[in-house]
Amino acid sequence: MFNRIKIRTYKINAPPAIRGLYAALVTDIHERDPGVILSILRSERPDVIFIAGDLIEAKKALSVQHWRTPKRALDFLTSASEIAPVYYSPGNHESCLPPSAVDDIIATGAVFLANADTVASINGHPLLIGGITSRPDTDWLSLFASKSGYKILLCHHPEYYPRYIAETDIDLTLSGHAHGGQWRVFGRGIYSPGQGLFPKYTRGVYENGRLIVSAGVSNHEPVPRINNPLEVVFIKFE
Repeated sequence: MFNRIKIRTYKINAPPAIRGLYAALVTDIHERDPGVILSILRSERPDVIFIAGDLIEAKKALSVQHWRTPKRALDFLTSASEIAPVYYSPGNHESCLPPSAVDDIIATGAVFLANADTVASINGHPLLIGGITSRPDTDWLSLFASKSGYKILLCHHPEYYPRYIAETDIDLTLSGHAHGGQWRVFGRGIYSPGQGLFPKYTRGVYENGRLIVSAGVSNHEPVPRINNPLEVVFIKFE
């Protein structure tokens, strides 16, 4: 599977303080072997790595005694953090992460953002980076959107964009979840969770450069992907 991962690069217009930034977007790993993903990241050498959900499988609540944070996911975060700063926001498959898992994630060096934000300076580029969960905290989102600076939001669900984000001052939203529409016909996805048949947001740049959706690096669904390669996305801010 992973020998078919495509590198897809997009260019985004940015204010002078952000120009020159080179970012990676990785989504929907679903605990798969990340070896080829890490090889791609090492080769591309991004300034920052964004993970927009569904790295870990935790949709069902488990007792603390029975939970073990998947070693494969933690090893990926540790290795990715050695390449560039990592900012990770959960998706729907991480809706039941216990506190111990969050502690494990933070111990890898990654910054975990669940209805939270942080100020970052990436190679001299000032950023406000936030992450919203599948159960969005709209009060936090409004506060984040009101802050001054270039704001990047990690939001696993692209279908949240028109509902919660479009009318805000958030500069760029990074999403996954749609798996590229699963089957693609004439360049269009057929189905996406949360959007249904013929979804609007599946893969690419939308909303005049304010939303980027990755098709993801794994196929969690039992239905195969057709005309829809796995991908790691890279973003050039120009």
